[in-house]
Amino acid sequence: MELSVAKYLVAITPAPAAFIIDCVWNMNATSIAANAVPLVQYIRSHGHPDTPIVLAEGLPFGRAWAVPDQAAEQVASNAALAAAYQQLLAAGDTHLHYVRTAELFGPLASLDSATANGLHPTDIGMHDMASLWISQLPGWLE
Repeated sequence: MELSVAKYLVAITPAPAAFIIDCVWNMNATSIAANAVPLVQYIRSHGHPDTPIVLAEGLPFGRAWAVPDQAAEQVASNAALAAAYQQLLAAGDTHLHYVRTAELFGPLASLDSATANGLHPTDIGMHDMASLWISQLPGWLE
């Protein structure tokens, strides 16, 4: 979510049909709260006022039940992203979308089969995430 990266995203040619911002795993709640809104505003003000932008929560952390601090950090990070989303909506952004953790994996995937060690998606997890994007993106691109 760094603006130094965003300057390259907005310069991509041909212009992207959408931006999917999926950075929660590499950030904490404080950095998400500080960077999410400025990132979206930067993209909007640099040539992409109507391009769909999707903010995606982080993957479920498979060991959260055993490591309360990690569970709490994921909840806080997702809450910071949701707050940024609400702030941007309140400011009038009508081309912004949000994907919650629970939507990332299909109903048949258990957490153990969808991720390796509760972190990186397995083939099943990647299939489920691709299915989500395939089902949602066409509507967002209209």
